[in-house]
Amino acid sequence: MGSPTGAFSGFVQYLAKDADQFAKDNGLTGGPNAINGFVHTYVSADLTYRYGEGLAELGGDTKEFVGNLSGTDNNEKMDSWRDQYNNELGRQIAKSCGDNAVCINEKLIKAYIQGKIIKDPLNDPRVDLSKEPDEDVLVKPHKTHLLWTLQTQL
Repeated sequence: MGSPTGAFSGFVQYLAKDADQFAKDNGLTGGPNAINGFVHTYVSADLTYRYGEGLAELGGDTKEFVGNLSGTDNNEKMDSWRDQYNNELGRQIAKSCGDNAVCINEKLIKAYIQGKIIKDPLNDPRVDLSKEPDEDVLVKPHKTHLLWTLQTQL
Protein backbone atom coordinates (compact mmCIF):
# COMPACT_ATOMS: atom_id res chain seq x y z
CA MET A 1 0.00 0.00 0.00
CA GLY A 2 1.31 3.48 -0.88
CA SER A 3 1.84 6.16 1.70
CA PRO A 4 -0.80 8.89 2.18
CA THR A 5 1.85 11.57 1.70
CA GLY A 6 2.89 9.96 -1.57
CA ALA A 7 -0.69 9.94 -2.79
CA PHE A 8 -1.17 13.57 -1.77
CA SER A 9 2.10 14.55 -3.43
CA GLY A 10 1.02 12.80 -6.62
CA PHE A 11 -2.31 14.61 -6.57
CA VAL A 12 -0.58 17.97 -6.06
CA GLN A 13 1.74 17.20 -9.01
CA TYR A 14 -1.35 16.46 -11.10
CA LEU A 15 -2.85 19.81 -10.08
CA ALA A 16 0.45 21.57 -10.86
CA LYS A 17 0.34 20.19 -14.42
CA ASP A 18 -3.27 21.33 -14.65
CA ALA A 19 -2.24 24.81 -13.45
CA ASP A 20 0.56 24.99 -16.00
CA GLN A 21 -1.87 24.06 -18.78
CA PHE A 22 -4.44 26.57 -17.49
CA ALA A 23 -1.77 29.30 -17.63
CA LYS A 24 -0.87 28.38 -21.22
CA ASP A 25 -4.53 28.16 -22.28
CA ASN A 26 -5.16 31.64 -20.89
CA GLY A 27 -2.08 33.30 -22.38
CA LEU A 28 -0.29 33.80 -19.07
CA THR A 29 3.33 34.08 -20.06
CA GLY A 30 6.57 34.50 -18.18
CA GLY A 31 9.66 32.58 -17.27
CA PRO A 32 9.79 29.57 -14.96
CA ASN A 33 9.68 31.76 -11.82
CA ALA A 34 6.54 33.55 -12.95
CA ILE A 35 4.72 30.35 -13.87
CA ASN A 36 5.86 28.70 -10.62
CA GLY A 37 4.26 31.58 -8.71
CA PHE A 38 1.03 31.07 -10.64
CA VAL A 39 1.11 27.29 -10.08
CA HIS A 40 1.35 27.74 -6.30
CA THR A 41 -1.57 30.18 -6.32
CA TYR A 42 -3.70 27.96 -8.57
CA VAL A 43 -3.04 24.70 -6.69
CA SER A 44 -3.76 26.32 -3.35
CA ALA A 45 -7.00 27.81 -4.69
CA ASP A 46 -7.99 24.46 -6.17
CA LEU A 47 -7.27 22.56 -2.94
CA THR A 48 -9.26 25.14 -0.96
CA TYR A 49 -12.16 24.89 -3.40
CA ARG A 50 -12.19 21.08 -3.24
CA TYR A 51 -11.23 20.33 0.37
CA GLY A 52 -11.25 23.53 2.40
CA GLU A 53 -8.71 26.01 3.62
CA GLY A 54 -7.28 23.82 6.38
CA LEU A 55 -6.15 20.99 4.12
CA ALA A 56 -4.87 23.43 1.49
CA GLU A 57 -2.81 25.28 4.09
CA LEU A 58 -1.49 22.06 5.60
CA GLY A 59 -0.45 20.78 2.17
CA GLY A 60 1.27 24.00 1.14
CA ASP A 61 3.05 24.46 4.45
CA THR A 62 4.18 20.83 4.50
CA LYS A 63 5.68 21.11 1.03
CA GLU A 64 7.57 24.27 1.96
CA PHE A 65 8.71 22.82 5.30
CA VAL A 66 10.16 19.73 3.62
CA GLY A 67 11.86 21.94 1.03
CA ASN A 68 13.37 24.08 3.80
CA LEU A 69 14.94 21.03 5.42
CA SER A 70 17.22 20.62 2.42
CA GLY A 71 17.92 24.30 1.76
CA THR A 72 19.40 26.95 3.98
CA ASP A 73 20.60 29.69 1.67
CA ASN A 74 18.80 33.01 1.35
CA ASN A 75 17.64 32.39 -2.24
CA GLU A 76 15.87 29.19 -1.18
CA LYS A 77 14.27 30.93 1.80
CA MET A 78 13.08 33.76 -0.44
CA ASP A 79 11.65 31.23 -2.89
CA SER A 80 9.84 29.46 -0.05
CA TRP A 81 8.55 32.80 1.28
CA ARG A 82 7.20 33.61 -2.19
CA ASP A 83 5.58 30.18 -2.48
CA GLN A 84 3.87 30.53 0.89
CA TYR A 85 2.64 34.01 0.00
CA ASN A 86 1.19 32.75 -3.28
CA ASN A 87 -0.33 29.73 -1.51
CA GLU A 88 -2.12 32.08 0.89
CA LEU A 89 -3.26 34.26 -2.02
CA GLY A 90 -4.76 31.17 -3.70
CA ARG A 91 -6.60 30.18 -0.52
CA GLN A 92 -8.00 33.70 -0.11
CA ILE A 93 -9.13 33.82 -3.74
CA ALA A 94 -10.98 30.50 -3.35
CA LYS A 95 -12.57 31.60 -0.07
CA SER A 96 -13.75 34.87 -1.64
CA CYS A 97 -15.51 32.94 -4.42
CA GLY A 98 -17.10 30.17 -2.38
CA ASP A 99 -18.15 27.30 -4.63
CA ASN A 100 -17.98 29.37 -7.82
CA ALA A 101 -15.16 27.86 -9.92
CA VAL A 102 -15.59 30.44 -12.69
CA CYS A 103 -15.04 33.23 -10.17
CA ILE A 104 -11.88 31.51 -8.91
CA ASN A 105 -10.50 31.14 -12.43
CA GLU A 106 -11.24 34.77 -13.27
CA LYS A 107 -9.59 36.01 -10.07
CA LEU A 108 -6.54 33.80 -10.64
CA ILE A 109 -6.04 35.30 -14.11
CA LYS A 110 -6.63 38.81 -12.79
CA ALA A 111 -4.17 38.27 -9.92
CA TYR A 112 -1.48 37.15 -12.37
CA ILE A 113 -2.02 39.96 -14.87
CA GLN A 114 -2.22 42.66 -12.19
CA GLY A 115 0.95 41.51 -10.43
CA LYS A 116 -0.72 40.25 -7.25
CA ILE A 117 1.16 36.96 -7.59
CA ILE A 118 4.81 37.14 -6.62
CA LYS A 119 6.69 35.93 -9.68
CA ASP A 120 10.33 36.69 -8.88
CA PRO A 121 11.28 36.04 -5.25
CA LEU A 122 14.70 37.64 -5.58
CA ASN A 123 13.49 40.99 -6.95
CA ASP A 124 10.00 41.51 -5.52
CA PRO A 125 9.91 44.03 -2.65
CA ARG A 126 7.09 42.10 -0.97
CA VAL A 127 9.52 39.29 -0.14
CA ASP A 128 10.83 40.32 3.27
CA LEU A 129 13.34 38.22 5.15
CA SER A 130 14.48 41.08 7.37
CA LYS A 131 12.83 39.35 10.34
CA GLU A 132 14.25 35.95 9.52
CA PRO A 133 13.35 33.37 12.18
CA ASP A 134 15.69 30.76 13.63
CA GLU A 135 16.86 28.10 11.21
CA ASP A 136 14.47 25.57 12.74
CA VAL A 137 11.38 27.73 12.18
CA LEU A 138 9.47 27.70 8.93
CA VAL A 139 9.67 31.06 7.17
CA LYS A 140 6.10 32.41 6.97
CA PRO A 141 5.06 35.46 4.94
CA HIS A 142 3.56 38.45 6.68
CA LYS A 143 -0.15 37.99 6.04
CA THR A 144 -0.85 41.69 6.55
CA HIS A 145 0.60 42.40 3.09
CA LEU A 146 -1.70 39.84 1.53
CA LEU A 147 -4.82 40.81 3.42
CA TRP A 148 -4.42 44.43 2.36
CA THR A 149 -3.96 43.35 -1.25
CA LEU A 150 -7.08 41.21 -1.17
CA GLN A 151 -9.25 43.75 0.61
CA THR A 152 -8.31 46.64 -1.65
CA GLN A 153 -7.59 45.16 -5.06
CA LEU A 154 -9.31 41.84 -5.74
